[in-house]
Amino acid sequence: MTGISRSSKEFAILGLLAISPKSGYDIKKEVETVLSHFWNESYGSIYPILRRLDKDGLAEREAVDSAKGPKRYVYTVTADGLAEFEDWLQQPVQPTPPRSEFLLKLFFGRFTSTASVLKLIRDYGEGTRRMHSMLTRIHATVSQEESSDPGFPFWELTMQCGLKSMESLMGWCEATVQHLESRNGEESQ
Repeated sequence: MTGISRSSKEFAILGLLAISPKSGYDIKKEVETVLSHFWNESYGSIYPILRRLDKDGLAEREAVDSAKGPKRYVYTVTADGLAEFEDWLQQPVQPTPPRSEFLLKLFFGRFTSTASVLKLIRDYGEGTRRMHSMLTRIHATVSQEESSDPGFPFWELTMQCGLKSMESLMGWCEATVQHLESRNGEESQ
């Protein structure tokens, strides 16, 4: 244990490396597909974290030949990295206030037209439907291809949570649009 305070971003990347060695590009692709309904990382944060984990002895970097071009760097979690990751898993979850640009704009909806607010909600609902559809496809693929992996039951739980959350949001969007449309109709009478 290094005694250094680490962010959940670092532990997310250590966890992905604990599953299998990956390059920064591989991590970004996995975040965009498998984790996208509850986690996001940019290349701008992934690569500095990988360098820090390597420097701190929690991951090791290896240059690997690439069929598509120059060598790429693949990172593997070390025994110390795995120990620190496993320790983090035992710690209580720290509450983090959610950040939602959608809810922020909705909160300030009185400063724009009802039509703009309705568009905001409809667009958000449509984006949620697209995300739900994507997660449903990922769920089907993972269920078919990875069901024997020891991590599958836990991946399944996160996917089910994401799907249920999105279904709830889609229902809320529909009900809110109906409410605002009926309210708007009453005000114009």
